Amino acid sequence: MKNLFVGDVFYGKSYVNMINKAIETNLHEGLMNSLVKLDNFGYKDVAAWFVFLNGETHGHRKDWLWKNYLLDNKTRIQEKLVSTTKNFYNNKRNEEGYLPYRLCFQIDPFETGNKFCCRFVGLFTLTGFYKKDLTSMEYTKFADEFCLKYINEYEYDEKIKKPLVNSNDKYKTPVSKMGFSEYALNILKSGNVNHAHELLEIGLNSDNESLINEIKQKLYELFKKDNSTETPLLNETAAPKETLSKNTKDLIFNKKIVAKEEIVLEVVTEYVKKHIDIKKQELKEIFNISNHAFNVIEDADVACAKPDYKSNYFYEEDKSIPLIDGDIFVWKQWSEPDLSLFFNKARALGLTIEIL
Repeated sequence: MKNLFVGDVFYGKSYVNMINKAIETNLHEGLMNSLVKLDNFGYKDVAAWFVFLNGETHGHRKDWLWKNYLLDNKTRIQEKLVSTTKNFYNNKRNEEGYLPYRLCFQIDPFETGNKFCCRFVGLFTLTGFYKKDLTSMEYTKFADEFCLKYINEYEYDEKIKKPLVNSNDKYKTPVSKMGFSEYALNILKSGNVNHAHELLEIGLNSDNESLINEIKQKLYELFKKDNSTETPLLNETAAPKETLSKNTKDLIFNKKIVAKEEIVLEVVTEYVKKHIDIKKQELKEIFNISNHAFNVIEDADVACAKPDYKSNYFYEEDKSIPLIDGDIFVWKQWSEPDLSLFFNKARALGLTIEIL
């Protein structure tokens, strides 16, 4: 048995090794899939989903490229297929269904470039489609924790499946109320497909293009999301960003005004308060800014060995930060461009900084 909780972080030596550590599987190297079905745990309709959620294009082949966004305080995910061709996607969905119940693991959650690190962000369910071809969709968080049990403990499968279906009234819609043609309705009922959630769960394995297109049309009509709720990011229109300039003096963080010169120290200190067991190397990796000469976080003894440490670090006793494996200093010589990069890093960690 393995209990997963939001915030759990897993590191691996490879992509597959990371997955095996996260969900205690024994997958072979070479796997590139983002979805791992949990049949061996008795959850035939739940999949573990390993995905980047930073809005950048990711995928392991040119006809399988995606953009994913973690929104609304990490309670909602928007996903969009951005490949030019949709044939591979359509074949996968026809074969596997839409896998609407997903244990989501965010790859590279600290944006350090480590693709073999993931963080559990919760159990999500498919709650809507933005496009008629069903290539742009929304998932909403259902639970912050999940218990993985091993095969032969199928009684838990029934316990988890029922609340998942009951979580969304649209899932329980009878197919007889979805406006299907009599021809399609007869085929679905002969396959014991009686409710909308089953249309999302099953693979059709059918060459009947008219039937498949009708099912897609009815799923879109039932789960259609108002376009006004589609985020600017998903519409490919960049939202306006706050800009940091030389004239900026103060910022708002953690409900208080902070001088620009000390904002990095405040953010790192707050992060440590929320992660009291964090170690020096992990904290360094989290706040690392690629391609820059300085380290945001430095071991106190290493920093003190440098002749100019008093001008470069917050070294004073009340500003050094004690961790479980030693004290660290925070870098304080920041340019506007570097500070903007740090703000992006902080916001990716869920720490909000407002520019006055």
